[in-house]
Amino acid sequence: MSDDVRKAIAELGLPARQLFRFTVLCRKKSPLWTSSGAQLDESYRLPDLPGMDHAPSGLDVRAAWSAEGLAFAFGLRRGTARPNPPRAGSSESPWVRLYVDTRDVRNVHRAGRFCHRFDFRMRRLASGRLTPTAAWMPVPNAKAMPNAVPADALEAIAKPLDEGWSLEVFISRFALTGYEPNEFFRIGLQYVVYDPHLGMRVFSSGEPLPYESDPSLWAAVDLIP
Repeated sequence: MSDDVRKAIAELGLPARQLFRFTVLCRKKSPLWTSSGAQLDESYRLPDLPGMDHAPSGLDVRAAWSAEGLAFAFGLRRGTARPNPPRAGSSESPWVRLYVDTRDVRNVHRAGRFCHRFDFRMRRLASGRLTPTAAWMPVPNAKAMPNAVPADALEAIAKPLDEGWSLEVFISRFALTGYEPNEFFRIGLQYVVYDPHLGMRVFSSGEPLPYESDPSLWAAVDLIP
């Protein structure tokens, strides 16, 4: 991308990645989840789309799928990345928010029954360990809601790292209305990662666009063998 194009985008206040429609690949894994987590190697890494608009953050995101559901691994090593001041009103604990459209519907701007939002938060204990929580939340301004999510359909494992943290999450197919990967192999995906030292990273698109409520702004993900 030329400097002139970057300047024009900056003047409009839009993220550079908004100029593109992204389709990324997500590989199948079996078993997808065990008591030790997802254990995803580098071959499952998602491209660093936020890096088109931000300096390197040390954020590493990986994803995999199976008939049983979806798994994600987030790792952040702050290293020498330049810290940002925490946003006003933001929690001082890291969190990850995942948006999944099991049918990747592109011609609507409000979430339907196949669109989901899952919130994962981490709290540091006095021992230094991290304890995660997982919850389904409604997509803002949704016109329809997915089926109710069973209490045991979400799992998470969090660990502290040197100058950072890791979070692995599993979303069962029972939490994903319309999840039929053998028939509908393309899904929509958005993630939002917040760290109090580095600020926020959004996978596809970003502020000032309504990336949390408009599924057409989420990246397309092809579920491949």
